[in-house]
Amino acid sequence: MPGERKRIVSSNQRHAHPGSKGPSTTPSPVKRTVSETSQRSQRNYSITSQKPKNMDKTKPTHVGHGRAKTQPPPETKKVEEPIPVHEQNGNNNSEPEVEVEMDDNTDRAKEESSSDLENNKSETVQQKEDDDKKSESEEKWAEKAPEEYNIKSFNDKILEYSEVFETDKFDNVNEDFPVEDLISFVNVISGTIDEFKQQSQDSQKQLEELCSKMKHVKENIHFSITKRQMELSPEEEIQSIEQRELTEKLAKLNAEVARANAELSEAIRLSVETERTATAAQVYAQKAKDEAQQIEEEIELKRNHEAKKKVEEARKMEEAIQKQEEEERMIEQAKQDKEAEWKRKESGFVEKSAVWEKWPTFEIVLENGDVGCVVRASPGHFSPDHVELEPVSQLNCNLTYGPQEELVSSILRLSSTIEDGKLDVPVYICVPFTLSRTSAHSREPFIKAEINGRWSDLETREVTFDHHKEAKFAQAELKTFAKFAVMTRLKRDYITFSKRSAKIASSYDQRVTLTVPKETFKSREHVLLQVQPVDSTTIHELQQKKPECKHILTSSPIIKISWEGADIVKPITVTIPCPPNPAKARKIAQMRKMKEDKMKQARPVIVTYDEEQEKKRLLEEKKKKYQQQQEEAMNELEEKKFVQTKWYMGDYAHTDDDENDLLYLLTQSSNGKWSVLENIHIHQIKLDLLQFDMTKPLDSFMVLRTRMNTPDDTVALMANIISEFLSQRFAQVLVKQRSDDPYDTLISVVPANKAVKTSKEMAAKGYIEGPDPSPVINLNEGDHIEIAFRGNICDTTNRPPLFVYNSNIISELEVYLSEVDKYLQKNFRVYRGKIQIYRCYCDVKEKKAKRQMSVADDIAQTAITEKIKQHLCDIPINIPKYNLESSPVPVKAPVTIVNDSDPINENLMRYLAVEMGEEWRRLAQILNVSRARMQAILRNIQISDGTEEDARYEMLMSWLKKMPKAVDKVSTLNGALMRCGRDDLTEEIQKRNKEFRMQHIH
Repeated sequence: MPGERKRIVSSNQRHAHPGSKGPSTTPSPVKRTVSETSQRSQRNYSITSQKPKNMDKTKPTHVGHGRAKTQPPPETKKVEEPIPVHEQNGNNNSEPEVEVEMDDNTDRAKEESSSDLENNKSETVQQKEDDDKKSESEEKWAEKAPEEYNIKSFNDKILEYSEVFETDKFDNVNEDFPVEDLISFVNVISGTIDEFKQQSQDSQKQLEELCSKMKHVKENIHFSITKRQMELSPEEEIQSIEQRELTEKLAKLNAEVARANAELSEAIRLSVETERTATAAQVYAQKAKDEAQQIEEEIELKRNHEAKKKVEEARKMEEAIQKQEEEERMIEQAKQDKEAEWKRKESGFVEKSAVWEKWPTFEIVLENGDVGCVVRASPGHFSPDHVELEPVSQLNCNLTYGPQEELVSSILRLSSTIEDGKLDVPVYICVPFTLSRTSAHSREPFIKAEINGRWSDLETREVTFDHHKEAKFAQAELKTFAKFAVMTRLKRDYITFSKRSAKIASSYDQRVTLTVPKETFKSREHVLLQVQPVDSTTIHELQQKKPECKHILTSSPIIKISWEGADIVKPITVTIPCPPNPAKARKIAQMRKMKEDKMKQARPVIVTYDEEQEKKRLLEEKKKKYQQQQEEAMNELEEKKFVQTKWYMGDYAHTDDDENDLLYLLTQSSNGKWSVLENIHIHQIKLDLLQFDMTKPLDSFMVLRTRMNTPDDTVALMANIISEFLSQRFAQVLVKQRSDDPYDTLISVVPANKAVKTSKEMAAKGYIEGPDPSPVINLNEGDHIEIAFRGNICDTTNRPPLFVYNSNIISELEVYLSEVDKYLQKNFRVYRGKIQIYRCYCDVKEKKAKRQMSVADDIAQTAITEKIKQHLCDIPINIPKYNLESSPVPVKAPVTIVNDSDPINENLMRYLAVEMGEEWRRLAQILNVSRARMQAILRNIQISDGTEEDARYEMLMSWLKKMPKAVDKVSTLNGALMRCGRDDLTEEIQKRNKEFRMQHIH
């Protein structure tokens, strides 16, 4: 009706079928169902972190492939019927109403619109029925899905699986690891993840279909509204109002659809993320499966390795047992060999029936004609033609010297002339050596050979040969070709102690004894005993040279003992010699001399038996009283200190200081330092014999007898000085020039006590001129002596200015001197210079490493060898210049020989000088004409331009002048000429002798 206002209510509960063309609205129940579905998807797809309370953590839960039953979801709201307009007016929750006023002109349009609405209503009802069916099917799926698959049950299963993996059963990987359970469990997890992935894919597919249908509905609604706008006439006002209403409704519907689309997109996104998570979980499950398989392989490898290890350990254990048994056998064998060797050493390597005594001997001679060595070999196994013996210079071999060792022979090399030649069987070599009688008393020879690059001591014994009675030989067994030499050391005594009591004495000095009580050692004990003498000459030199040793009186020898063990149950009584106090010794010597003189002057007295017994009794009482007095005196000396009473030689001394003394026992530590042993009671059982008890093994010890005023802190210092003094060698350098050729010079380094003797020997060789001997220098055995020149003197020979010092072997160097510059030193009639003597040796020092040494290192110290060159002395020397005038011819004093007893006169000497040849030099040696006189004769002949005949005549006249008149000169001269092979001259002398005697008879 015109002017009548009508209320048109738009409801969200209307919707059009997707297949219809007219305008339609989407009912709200369907929209709410989609929203609730998306919210449920968001809630169920989120993985909760809460753990189930009642879950067994000790046993793994086996999960099947069936779906877990959960609580049914809340009921989906049903789609309501459209509400009429008149029923919606009373509903407060209804949507706002739109009032439109229509005039009378629009009635027809309204009727047409009403008819269209009725048509649309019928279509809408039909569409509603179809949508209700579809909604019912969707609601049925929504109600059915939770029963078939519940996301909460899936989350609970995942938590349960995680807790199973946290148990100790799968956490600790060892031999008992359940690999098969792990594989089956991983398969169950993979099945669960696959099921979840399938459900996620179905949900995503349904959401995509829903989104497509909603989009289709939106397009239909937009198409319907557009169509209605085109059908409405612009004149109809009612149509505009309705159009506005429809536009507003379309906007609201678009907002609702947009919101639904947003929720749908979020659901799709969550579905994609869920699928991605499921894929990652499946990847992790596959990785866990691979890791489980790898763990199974590792366990299998480990099991195989353990089995091999057990087999290897069993094998090593068996080898160790065999090795231990072999070592025990070797130790036992070595022990037996050591016992046998020790017995041989105790017996001095003397065998009752030695096999080598019957072997043939082969004498090998050096190039200079001296005997190099004698070889004893089994018959048929050695040929001297296939071996070569040659001397070796000490500069070319690194010979090592031990403490107190000296070289007494040349170093020889025995080699084969055949390539790769070897000794078929061991041979015995006998090497000659030189040793003085004094040294032979305290030292013993031994052979040292270089075997495999190392010098080793060989078992040696001293032998002699009938055809070389004047020489001494050292014999040792040699199993291969090598270098060898004879050396000497302190005498060794090899002793074996058992549990029985024993008393042994040193082979060097029988006064050195060790008395061992019973049960002193727990087992057999091997002891090596050496005695180093300390003579009175050494003490006297120390008193003169060392101010620290002015308080020392005498010293015992140094006793060195090498113990195999270190346990002494009972004390060992040691007896050691020590010279008495010199003042007391002189007093006793005087008393003994007076007693001897008295006994010489005493008359024989007849003594009865009773008187003799009485004298014995009195003598015994006197001895006991004397011993008691000695013990009391010793006790008093130990209890009280000396009293300073008067000034004596710069020190306070007791009145009886010259006769009383103190005794100190000193021992040497491993670092070579000496120290005084306290609380040791030393008893003087005889004038030169001391005794004390040794409670612990001492490696090296000695006793010092000092003055009463000796400070205690100087005693150890004196012992160190004595030990160092004995280890050194005191020598002098002799430089001699040949008398007929002063440029020919001989430099020799000899022991100080042999300097005079060596000078005479050098003079006999013609080396007479030269400077005085050098001061005494300190050397060691085997030191290298280097020669250098200063000034206008040099050596023209190309020999190395180096040689080795040895006490028992000649240590010399021959040089030929010349001037450096003949235009220097014009103001002197000679060229002047100096010979410098240097000592070259190696000093081995131990230095601690800066870093922390590891367990693999043997010691935390490294040995450093430092080469030291020490200057010893300078010796001035002169050589003549070439432009000097020749010496004047010596003027001879007129000598007239008056001889009436034989025909030996000047005429006969001249005749022999004319007739003799080169044998005149040998004749001079037989007639004992010294070399110095021979050198002088030759020099005089050269100066005076004489002939060799004049030299022969001068030699014969020199012999004749020194012969006494009482000597039968004819026999002497005839014997000498016969030894020279000049029998013709002997016959001439005999002929002249007969004529001389015939003339004197008549």
